[in-house]
Amino acid sequence: MNSLNNDKVKRLLYFIIGVLFFAFLPSVSRLLTQS
Repeated sequence: MNSLNNDKVKRLLYFIIGVLFFAFLPSVSRLLTQS
């Protein structure tokens, strides 16, 4: 039960990181092209 919960938390963390990454990617590339 504990390992299953750990896997859920890991998947949630990876999902959040992916969403944040794709959310900030356009602004980051815009900053890189501006300078």
